[in-house]
Amino acid sequence: MNIFYRILPILALLLFPVQDLLAGHDRGDRIIAIDIGHTSRVQGARSARGRGEFQFNLEVGTLLLQELVQRGYIHSFTIVNPGSLKARTAMAQKRNADLFISIHHDSVQSYFLDEWFFNNEKRKYCDLFQGYSLLVSTRNVKFHRSLYLATEIGVGLRRHGLAPTLHHALEVPGERHHLFQPDLGIYRYDNLVVLRTAPMPAVLVEVGVIVHREEEWRLRQRARQREVVKAIAEAVDDYWRP
Repeated sequence: MNIFYRILPILALLLFPVQDLLAGHDRGDRIIAIDIGHTSRVQGARSARGRGEFQFNLEVGTLLLQELVQRGYIHSFTIVNPGSLKARTAMAQKRNADLFISIHHDSVQSYFLDEWFFNNEKRKYCDLFQGYSLLVSTRNVKFHRSLYLATEIGVGLRRHGLAPTLHHALEVPGERHHLFQPDLGIYRYDNLVVLRTAPMPAVLVEVGVIVHREEEWRLRQRARQREVVKAIAEAVDDYWRP
């Protein structure tokens, strides 16, 4: 089984339907749903300096939409503050999205966290792990295409000088997630609702680890955000390129 998983990225490239690649790549006809992880009320993880994950997600997702529209994907859109997880993929389906990209920022298991004071408040941090992760689900009806998209995003992020974190594959409680391709940081997460219920290829991008104090600072820089956004947008282009 492990050997099978190691060769899956290669199989994804070989099995990807040729007609999908050769179908007219008119960017104006392609629609990308950008899912902004969590909500303004339920912010998700907290950074080492106490900032909510949602704020990081919103900044990157908004920049990604701008970049995609500039590249000609004029009907793409963001999903912000929906009523439920399933509502996210339902909205993408209703608007006939071709791809579903969920933007998140990462944390670590609670037992890895230490405490420090920032602005006279006690905060939690972990400087052990940093980097991006790409999550896909084998339960997605278009899993092989999801894996193909994740591969393109991983290649793009590496091309822009970014590296993945491998801590979700550690043999520790709460992790042990299979890595399809360690050098690209692509993980198997079968039960994430937005990945398994999306009727189109879907990838969840953990842009970086916000409980890492140095990485949090970098992730808040607009230059770093633009590098990530450019890498993802290039991957979307490459996804449809014959």
